[in-house]
Amino acid sequence: MAYDSDAKMIILFGGWSTTTQFSDIWGYSPVGNAWTPLQPVGEAPAERALHQMVYDPATKSTVLFGGGTSSAVYGDTWLYDFSGRTWTQLAAGEDSPRARAGLAMAYDSSAQEVVLFGGSDGISTYFNDLWRLRR
Repeated sequence: MAYDSDAKMIILFGGWSTTTQFSDIWGYSPVGNAWTPLQPVGEAPAERALHQMVYDPATKSTVLFGGGTSSAVYGDTWLYDFSGRTWTQLAAGEDSPRARAGLAMAYDSSAQEVVLFGGSDGISTYFNDLWRLRR
């Protein structure tokens, strides 16, 4: 989940139950104490859990990275635009983080960039690296 300060809404994507991974997206309004399915237009990220999301006020988008399912770990980056209800996948560069789940992300307001730390490849490797998303 991530808090979109412009929409004043908590954005939730994916997750899992004991047998299913999800790819739905919901908005929670703290003021109205209500959940709303957001139903994006166009392409969206695959189902997953153990990903990370953070809101980037500089681009007015929620950034999603990584996560996985019981059979795959992802290294993709997606931006969610609340006002347009659209997901946009960013192209992976040569210098991009490896696929991982269980990572941490935060928005650095002084540098106006998203930072990513750690995670695991889901098998045996635990990462101790720091990445910055620059656009």
